[in-house]
Amino acid sequence: MVWSVSYSIGTSMWRVAKTLDDSSSRLQEEKTENSNNIINKDTLLFGRKPVPTNAFQPYLIDGKTKPTFHQRVGSFIAPMKPLFQAGIVSSAVGYGIGAILVTIRSWVLPSYVPVTQPINIGFACVYTGCFMAIVSNIRYQILQGVIEPFIEQNNVIQERPKVRSFFILMIRWLNGLLGSILAISGMRLFGLQKLK
Repeated sequence: MVWSVSYSIGTSMWRVAKTLDDSSSRLQEEKTENSNNIINKDTLLFGRKPVPTNAFQPYLIDGKTKPTFHQRVGSFIAPMKPLFQAGIVSSAVGYGIGAILVTIRSWVLPSYVPVTQPINIGFACVYTGCFMAIVSNIRYQILQGVIEPFIEQNNVIQERPKVRSFFILMIRWLNGLLGSILAISGMRLFGLQKLK
């Protein structure tokens, strides 16, 4: 059940915490899409100051302005609210479906004894929202702002598309695995997941 929640967290993370791609063709597409409204509500901190979509981006969405230190810090803060909301919704769906399946299993197999105690869905949702807003936010900022651009700029890797695809796949898979391990470890630490 936790793995399904981790999957839904990962997909929610990609949808909520977008990062501007620095590659020239995609950057041009982003500029064209946003030509009428260069700074939208997704790139504003508290509705006032523009921030990069990733703390490690060299430029703001206009492609010219270098972000200040405060704007880079703001890029960690700006996605926290939508990530918290996405974490609550995705975990409510994941744990809710899990609870329904456990109930069905107890009706079909009344002799089955689960090895874990039931999860408090409310606390688990709040924990998952906080986890996404802080831990996943930092992981994806580093992944998309440091690791993936390094791969994109490495000439040896760029000359071999299959190697590049393998690296990207493995890095994203390992990032998802790390996220699941951290999420489960945190749940155990806070007593949200206990053995009987």
